[in-house]
Amino acid sequence: NTGSTTLTSLRIDYGVSGGTYSTFNWTGSLDFLESEEVVLPTPDFEFWQLSEGIHQFEVSVSSPNGSADQNPDNDNVSSDFQLVDRLEGTISFKYRTNNRAYENRLILRDHAGSIVLERDNMSNQTIYEDEIDLLPGCYSLEFSDTGDDGLDFWFWAATGQNVGTGYFSLRQDNAIVKIFEPDYGNNIRYDFFVEGTTAVEERS
Repeated sequence: NTGSTTLTSLRIDYGVSGGTYSTFNWTGSLDFLESEEVVLPTPDFEFWQLSEGIHQFEVSVSSPNGSADQNPDNDNVSSDFQLVDRLEGTISFKYRTNNRAYENRLILRDHAGSIVLERDNMSNQTIYEDEIDLLPGCYSLEFSDTGDDGLDFWFWAATGQNVGTGYFSLRQDNAIVKIFEPDYGNNIRYDFFVEGTTAVEERS
């Protein structure tokens, strides 16, 4: 808030160029030079139904405290972004653990942050495959490693330590879509958009 009056309400209009725009009515209490982080909800997956390529995420604010803004020059902002991968059909995550499987955990969340697939407590040097038919929408995959050395760390082989090697891949209708770098440190993060069906099936 750069105004002299405490800000208690604000209209926020936001959307993606070429897509559907939404409105969020913020309320709170911000004194001069105070700030707050606002999470803008996406109404449904159609918010991201866009053509491939570079797009702009655009935000504009108006009606501070229900009145006209005396300084409208800073009411608009935009940011370029690349659309995430679009997948459809049956998706599976296939991976092999190394000799420190206790360090690994897989979590798949939907656009609302709800967990739709999770796996931990895995066995060493074991191949797993989680097959899942997802509803249309945005998803975020996280494959973490608490040891900060991923599934294959060059240092272990160089020092003769028997940590073993693993891999992690994404498949669509049994075809490999993406092979993730096994020397990833502590976290693989992969966001994607799905046009699919229903139900969940796990197998190992």
